[in-house]
Amino acid sequence: MSLFEVKNLVKYDNKTDFSYKVAMSYIGSIEWELVEPLDERSMYSDFVKNHGYGFHHVAVGVKNFDKALVDLKEEGGEVIQSGDWQGTKFVHISTEDDLGFVVELFKFPKNHESPEPEKIYPKKG
Repeated sequence: MSLFEVKNLVKYDNKTDFSYKVAMSYIGSIEWELVEPLDERSMYSDFVKNHGYGFHHVAVGVKNFDKALVDLKEEGGEVIQSGDWQGTKFVHISTEDDLGFVVELFKFPKNHESPEPEKIYPKKG
């Protein structure tokens, strides 16, 4: 398994596979992600097709993943896409009508450590 492989990918209740690149940066304690869809099967490619490039989602780390997901569903949120990355469960919920963007819930497993990046910009040293 690649360090960056996502397991159990689901889009609108259908198991799927798709590819995308992610660039991450921190400003203070806030992580910013730039996502580049590499095929036409992800919610990211749907977003670009329908809206062009721009702001897509806010990710929120939660202690009780299942309860947070139930709460958002009870408020009318629909699961758009979900999966598991190195034991980190994540789900994207449709909240665009209420908030203007998608909400991503995630929960890191105990002792989670992110892998070393493939590239760093600017290069150190």
